Order: sequence, then structure tokens, then C-alpha cells
Amino acid sequence: MKRHTLSCLLAAALAVPTGMAAAETTDDEFSQANQLLFLENHLDGASGPMIYEYQLTKRATKAGEDDLDEGIRMTSKPGAEAKARNVSFDYDSGDDNDYVRKVPSARGNPVIMMFLQRDVAEMDRLTGGSWRFFQKQVKLALEHESEVETVTVDYDGKQVSAQKIRLMPYQDEDRPQMAPYRGKVYEFIVSESIPGEVYEIRTRVPAAEGDQPLIEESLRLTGVQPAGDS
Repeated sequence: MKRHTLSCLLAAALAVPTGMAAAETTDDEFSQANQLLFLENHLDGASGPMIYEYQLTKRATKAGEDDLDEGIRMTSKPGAEAKARNVSFDYDSGDDNDYVRKVPSARGNPVIMMFLQRDVAEMDRLTGGSWRFFQKQVKLALEHESEVETVTVDYDGKQVSAQKIRLMPYQDEDRPQMAPYRGKVYEFIVSESIPGEVYEIRTRVPAAEGDQPLIEESLRLTGVQPAGDS
């Protein structure tokens, strides 16, 4: 399947937190995790065009897996609808790692969708499974098995209160190909005091022995600056 086709399918699958259409429910029917990640207007804090700079990092001890360091710039501009933003992504590596290009009329922060699209596609590649399965497990865990706690993070030289969401979507899977990934942990750190509200997203696949994980990936906000009007 071509990557741009996979991206479109993943975007549609991850856009709604649960199997029900958002129009059929009210916000308080979703879990706290889903409300924090998908039902907030994360980009409301800036009225003009802004560039949010993120660093995507991968460290791996698993045989055949390479490390990765990639800068990602997310440009957000006012949209046609109230509180909506037109968002586009630019990747240091060019189109080869391009899972999301543009998101029109975004109300939340699309960097969450971008990270999860990339993640479920990677799980598909690593296990020979289906990205649809991994997408479903993440959605179910966010709604029914996620943990939320208040933490403090260091942003721009200041200590900032934030919410950390933690989940383990695959811990009950018994298929042999899932054995290395049953303990995979997802963490999202969000704060209303941070531009774009998404401070960091991190996943960690622990090793059977030793302290170093098989695979650890993170996406962290590194800076924000005004964008041109063009």
C-alpha cells in the first residue's frame, strides 16, 4: 500500500477517539485521556500564524533497527472556521517520512495524530500485523485503561504543571509475534501552559533483560516562533 494512502486511512481511523461518532456523544462521555488529547482546542493560544518545532528521536537496541533524530516543523494558521486552524508539516528528511502533510480546520493539535499514525505503521512493520489492529488497541486503551496523573515538567526554563497519560495497549496479547511488545508503554504529556499544549509523546518497548529498552521513541516540543503570513 502506498504511504499516502495509508496516511489517509490512518487519519480517518484515529480522528475519533472511540468507535462511536463524536456527534453521537457529549465530551463528558469520553475518558479523561481522550478529552485531554482529542477534545481540547490545543492551538487556541495563538491568534496569528505560528511554527511549532518538535524533535522526533528513536533509540534502539533491537537488531536491525536504526536510531533516528528528525526535526519536524508544524505550521499553524487561522482557518476559515472559528477556533479552527489550518496546519501543515515539514520534515527534515523530506517526503520519505511524511505521514501527515496537511490538516485543514484542525481544532486539536494534529501532532498527536501524526505520531500515532507513524507508531501504528511501525508496529505493522515490526510484527507483520495490521495497523488497524494496533490503532484499535490504542483507542480502546485510551478510553478504558489509561492512567492520568499530574506532573511537573521543565519548559522554557520554568517548572510547569502538566498531565501525563499512560497506557499499555498490548499487555493482554498472546500471539507469539507480540511477545516483545506486550510491555510497550505510551506516555503523553500535555499542559495548557505550553504552546500547542503537547509537550511530549513517548513510547518504550522494554527489553526482556537489562535496563536498555529494545526501542524507545519520543516527540518533544523544542520551540515556538511566529510564522510568515504567506
